[in-house]
Amino acid sequence: MLFLHGALSAAAQFDLPVDGMSWLAHVASQGRDAWALDLPGHGASRMSSFDRPAEEGRPLPRAWDTPPAFEAALDLIGRRTVLVGHSWGATVAALGAMAVPDRVAALVLIAPPYLPDLPNRDVPRGAWRDLPPDAIRRRWDMEIPVADKTVFRDPAVLEAYLAALADPLGENTRPPPVLRFPAGPFADFAAIVSGKPTYDPGALRPPALLVRGGDDPVAVEEDQRRFFYLIGSGDKRYVSMPHGTHF
Repeated sequence: MLFLHGALSAAAQFDLPVDGMSWLAHVASQGRDAWALDLPGHGASRMSSFDRPAEEGRPLPRAWDTPPAFEAALDLIGRRTVLVGHSWGATVAALGAMAVPDRVAALVLIAPPYLPDLPNRDVPRGAWRDLPPDAIRRRWDMEIPVADKTVFRDPAVLEAYLAALADPLGENTRPPPVLRFPAGPFADFAAIVSGKPTYDPGALRPPALLVRGGDDPVAVEEDQRRFFYLIGSGDKRYVSMPHGTHF
């Protein structure tokens, strides 16, 4: 199984060492060969554009720029693989499944962005953007519809997630004041919201599982059900998880 993360994230989201277990470790404990990939510009995969002013570059990587990294991971794994993509990573997984269908055993698409019912957004300018860790904390908090966020989110998970994003290789003595992310995924999302989907879900052929969180304000129920019926696979299932957020 190959796990593919979304924007504002990294492969570490699947391997947070909380309570001695992570999603990746759990899958491995079930006898699966489990991997997670830092997509270009995320986690430990830096981009040269990070070392120049943001306005000197364009938003990269777009989802269609990722197949080389994706296929390199499949080369390393060396067998047909189940792809698990979250948010923007679901777009990457879908494009990968269409690029090399003989190498993909099945798809798990978690909150894939597809023509969401949101106001149009301008395409971001520049190659990257900086965000303080508290911006991610606030966005996640907004998605939990109760005052006490610990009811549905272990504080240790949030702290482990922010620490992993700040220091993907565990080399720094203190976290940076901001987290730097490539702007390509935001450009993809802006295009989708403007009515320009990145791909045709009717071209997806592997067995597919579509998953959304019941409180996800981005991948809303109506849009996800519409996307589900468009998936071309003859073997597909849709699951909505109560109290789940986009995160």
